[in-house]
Amino acid sequence: MGCGGILRDHEGNWLRGVLKHDQGGNPLMAEAIALLEGLQLAWDAGYRRVACEVDSEDLITTLQDSEAANVFMEISVINELLGRDWETSLIRITHYCNVVTDAMAKLAAASPSVGARVLDIPLVEFEPLILRGKMRVSKLL
Repeated sequence: MGCGGILRDHEGNWLRGVLKHDQGGNPLMAEAIALLEGLQLAWDAGYRRVACEVDSEDLITTLQDSEAANVFMEISVINELLGRDWETSLIRITHYCNVVTDAMAKLAAASPSVGARVLDIPLVEFEPLILRGKMRVSKLL
């Protein structure tokens, strides 16, 4: 299972990214781990105003379910991160708007090594997708 997440500024510029490969899992777990890794990366980098774009309605629903934290450790950790002293929001986006992280997840899933890899600069193969995402963000401004 692979997942990916990126931190962008308000103009859509790449700040940092994370790829993670784990054994086993399912699509909901991959989405949860991607959000967890992204939140942790943002917290550790000192960002205190974060809008999280999520393309999984199932994940958003699961985060709102108080019983889910008892089943998935990742949900409990995400809720703990969201409850820290910072401003966060979850924004539901379409899968089409999440092409960069989808490509990152596919790359991570194909990786022979398990674990997370933080990217300070994007890999070359992601640059066209990042530009497309940046253009989407600029239309919102």
